[in-house]
Amino acid sequence: KSQTQPLRANPNHHKVRAVLAYALLGLEALHTASIAHRDVKAANLLLCDDGSVKLADFGVAGILEEEEGGGGRRLLTGLAGSPHWIAPEVAACETHDESADIWSLGITAMEMAHGEPPLAEVPPRRVIFLAARGGGSKPPPALDAADGWSDDFVE
Repeated sequence: KSQTQPLRANPNHHKVRAVLAYALLGLEALHTASIAHRDVKAANLLLCDDGSVKLADFGVAGILEEEEGGGGRRLLTGLAGSPHWIAPEVAACETHDESADIWSLGITAMEMAHGEPPLAEVPPRRVIFLAARGGGSKPPPALDAADGWSDDFVE
């Protein structure tokens, strides 16, 4: 089942942290294999019966390959992913790599804490426009009951 609904009713920093830790392990495995997921969001994090979390929906995943002649890794191009979770470099259609997944995971953390991503009320096209230009005019939302989201969560 998707991680959005269970955490919307009762966000808990211990539960969010556990889900994010599993997601990071999955992303580490993908990135080690030179794969970028490119659509990380709570709806693509599946909770298993044993409490582990699996990444799902690899429809827009990209393979980062070595360039011929040993010139380094080929970066991904093109717009891919879900608008509210998209990294600025992806929204701007610039070359990008697996680090865009980490941006999306940060947005996912905010989504799990609040039940929706930042700028959820903004239409998707506008979100892409704002992301491509480095964000909107609004600061990121504050966490509800911020004292419950301790430094321990960040570590």
